[in-house]
Amino acid sequence: MDWDRPEAVARSLSAQIEALYPAQKDPEARPESRLIEVLAKVSKHELAPRGERLVLIVDGLDEARSEGAGQNPLPGFLPYALPPRVHALCASRPQYPHLALLESRGNVRRIDLDAPAWASSNEQACRVFWADQRRPASCRGSTRGSSRRRSRGRRGTCSTR
Repeated sequence: MDWDRPEAVARSLSAQIEALYPAQKDPEARPESRLIEVLAKVSKHELAPRGERLVLIVDGLDEARSEGAGQNPLPGFLPYALPPRVHALCASRPQYPHLALLESRGNVRRIDLDAPAWASSNEQACRVFWADQRRPASCRGSTRGSSRRRSRGRRGTCSTR
């Protein structure tokens, strides 16, 4: 499996965006520029005219595989600059050494969910999660069901598996 390779992540993000905005798909796009090109077209032709935003959610940045020791895999799937109306929400373990690349861009806000300011929120989120897990699947909240429907039943895409 190559799910943790930068080019596979970029390919997956591109395919998901093209599925949402099929009119912006370019079958001739080069793999190395496909993601940024589709994001630019979606921004210009879909988001801006409608006043909408697109948020890319990428979990597990720290799981991305490097080609060599010390190489940063993030530039392989995270564009340096995102087009207008396109935002990214990324998650990683805080000790991941390549986060400095993102932070150096100046337009990144880092939120440490282990910080004391978030403790009560995290505790409440854990309580809600475990309470949900104790109920039969048929009684669980609509968020889980709608996530499962949007993911076409693929378990790996539902955050509360």
